[in-house]
Amino acid sequence: MNVKNKTCTALCVVASIMFLLATAFTILQISINNREYFRSRQAELMTHLQTGMSQEDNFDAFMRMIDYMEGRIDTIQVEKEVDGVVREVYNEQEVLHMIDVRNLYKACGIVRFVFFALSAVLIIVSAIIVKSDFVDVLARGYIIGVIILLIIIACLGIYAAIDFDSFWTSFHKIFFTNDLWLFDYSKSLMIRMCPLELFSGIIVFFTVPFVGIMVLFLIIAIIIKRRRYKNAES
Repeated sequence: MNVKNKTCTALCVVASIMFLLATAFTILQISINNREYFRSRQAELMTHLQTGMSQEDNFDAFMRMIDYMEGRIDTIQVEKEVDGVVREVYNEQEVLHMIDVRNLYKACGIVRFVFFALSAVLIIVSAIIVKSDFVDVLARGYIIGVIILLIIIACLGIYAAIDFDSFWTSFHKIFFTNDLWLFDYSKSLMIRMCPLELFSGIIVFFTVPFVGIMVLFLIIAIIIKRRRYKNAES
């Protein structure tokens, strides 16, 4: 493999990883906006019994978090009947934490578009440089990129499977610069309507289609490599 092909393979590795990460966030966004999934999961986990709200009010209060993150509403706060008393559902700490969550979510959305754009630029540059070898270089770069990403996903998956509580805590410590996410269970309705089982379930819910897409492109890349290898031998 000459220097140009090696360089463009490296560019395609980076492009593939950025493309897959951007795709992952897109699938996650689609997943967390699946209202029926959360309705059924909350009913299954019976979180309304922990919050003291009706099942429908509990679901509506939860979905306000998603709508707030997406920018569809300007405030997460809402009044509901809790244990027979009409009151504001979220306390000051929960409201402030959701501001942090919304900002992080917006930042991820921006990074997603940047990654899609940069991956396209890197692929186009590679195509211009290697010309006739482009398909082979792109396929090789994608395969290497997937291997790297799968190793990372496997490590995170094993960590989450062994101790999801620790995994979830580490996630918050990495992405948040304050302790607003540390809620008192006795005072926080948000933490009671969002048990760890709810989040571990959504991770599985979005991981399955993401891995499916990643493997589909991987199979295509392997087929391309095999065909070009056979053509080179003949």
